Amino acid sequence: MACPHRAAASNDQIPRERIAVIMHTSAGRQKTSGGLSIHAFFFNLRHSYAKRDICCPFTAAADSGNQILSGLSLDEYKSTLKMIERAILATDLALYMKSMLMTACDISAITKPWPVQKRIAELVATEFFEQGDKERRELNIEPSDLMNREKRDKIPSMQVSFIDAICTQLYETLAGMSEYCSPLLEGCQKNRQQWKCLAEECEKGLVNGLV
Repeated sequence: MACPHRAAASNDQIPRERIAVIMHTSAGRQKTSGGLSIHAFFFNLRHSYAKRDICCPFTAAADSGNQILSGLSLDEYKSTLKMIERAILATDLALYMKSMLMTACDISAITKPWPVQKRIAELVATEFFEQGDKERRELNIEPSDLMNREKRDKIPSMQVSFIDAICTQLYETLAGMSEYCSPLLEGCQKNRQQWKCLAEECEKGLVNGLV
């Protein structure tokens, strides 16, 4: 979902091109000048950050017999490891934040005042039901519950599940990072209460879904 934009390099981030040059010129040797094999490098990164995506490109090189940091002195070796770690982590965190913020915007209707949230849900449900009707009519298939007009009474309970599985965790994370995001979490929690009440009314047959 997130676009692979790179974070802008700050003064303490090292350009990727320099790392690429170092790796290219060091490939094919067997051990670093500091006496550490590239496998130790993988181990340290893997257990420090528990991130396979940090290690995979270098693991491939090591498995083929290439020791990509073997031509460096001990000081150069240590410096290079720090550069690689900073470059990868800075990009990963930037992309993660962009993805999280984009998702928070995409589903932000769940944080709106209840009349707004309910109206938006009704509009979305109407569109989904039209899609389900088309699938049934033209493709002769049974649409999913979310797009099945005959199961519109399940919409409130599905909204509760959606809030519990995705929305609450997302907005709790954002609120923990900035107090300015707390109203989003509060709005989400209030709407969950409304959807829960509506779901209970649907189960009792008091109402029949949204639209």
